[in-house]
Amino acid sequence: MELERDQRTVFVSQLVKKADETVIKKYFENVGKVRNVIMIRDRKGRHKGFAYVEMDDLEDVPKVLMLHEVVPDFQKFSIVVKASEAEKNFVAKREADEAKKTGGGNKRDRRRLYVGNLNSTIADADLLRLFAPFGDVESALVQRNEVGVSRGHAFVTFKEAKTAELALEGMNGVDVLGQPLRMNFVGEGPAGTASAADAAVSGKGASGLAELRPSVCKSLFASDALRIA
Repeated sequence: MELERDQRTVFVSQLVKKADETVIKKYFENVGKVRNVIMIRDRKGRHKGFAYVEMDDLEDVPKVLMLHEVVPDFQKFSIVVKASEAEKNFVAKREADEAKKTGGGNKRDRRRLYVGNLNSTIADADLLRLFAPFGDVESALVQRNEVGVSRGHAFVTFKEAKTAELALEGMNGVDVLGQPLRMNFVGEGPAGTASAADAAVSGKGASGLAELRPSVCKSLFASDALRIA
């Protein structure tokens, strides 16, 4: 099954030029059996510093992901190991198809937020820590390119719509590591520079928000609040 193969495949980057399929296969087989290694190469046959590693057993993938930012025995700096984007794309497409079937294709998801203008050092765990004070977070994913570099935006999904709305009001426009967040519900246009929370904090109709936002902001800039790579 195509999806199962994607689930068994990890993306590996920051590889030295001397690394080849044999070296990479040998290294990852310290964790489990490797079914295939594909290195992306240019017209001259030189690899571009990244590869796809397909494990034989799906259960070995979590162990392989633990090699992220570990220095392997064939080079002097760490490698990046990420789950394949293919599975995420498959799930997203399936959800979109289901929405069309049920007539919900044009409805915005009140639980899912677009978070833009992110500092490139922010990781998934940092996002989770950032938005957890507003309510239960289902997922927080920084979007990255094929070599694992942040694209400067992310998607955060809450378990409940009301907490997503609170997070949007509370964090849109907040400066995080020198960059003001640009937020909106997924499916809407780009968020404006003004935060809805600015009006709410000075108004009388935002019970609890004025108290919540300062406490969140304070935690952001604590010395250990955000992990800086």
